[in-house]
Amino acid sequence: MRRSVTVLGLAAVLAVAGGCGGDDGGDGGGGGGSGGGSGGSTAADERAARGALNDYIAALVDNDPEAACAKQTERAQRDAADEVPGAGSCERAHEVILSALGPKVKELDDQLAKALTKIEVSGDTATLTSPKDPGAEMKLRREGGEWKIDDKVVTYTPN
Repeated sequence: MRRSVTVLGLAAVLAVAGGCGGDDGGDGGGGGGSGGGSGGSTAADERAARGALNDYIAALVDNDPEAACAKQTERAQRDAADEVPGAGSCERAHEVILSALGPKVKELDDQLAKALTKIEVSGDTATLTSPKDPGAEMKLRREGGEWKIDDKVVTYTPN
């Protein structure tokens, strides 16, 4: 059975990043996934939000569905579970998605760090975007004091 997986919000980013050559001047990530308190944008919030995306992608590359789900908000986890028929959980949905993506998941790591270089933080929400493609973005939310992915990341279609 052939399966089709589209990485939403990231598909356009991957297309843009695929043409990237050198360093674009963005810091490209790093950092942990936990953020400070609430309030306006701070450098620490920006690093923590970017770190949450990096941690999520690292979990995918490491084939670690549990860690990937831990980096998503509760809403995003429900969306992931609902996206894959019969999955029943975020973790199982990620297992199916990672299986369908296969080695292509490893392309995400470096490409996303190069593409999503602009970040805007407002209180407990953040949006990472690509200056090269304004439509490519990833939304994050601070939940329980930690920055997490708050976007539907994939669409899954079994063929």
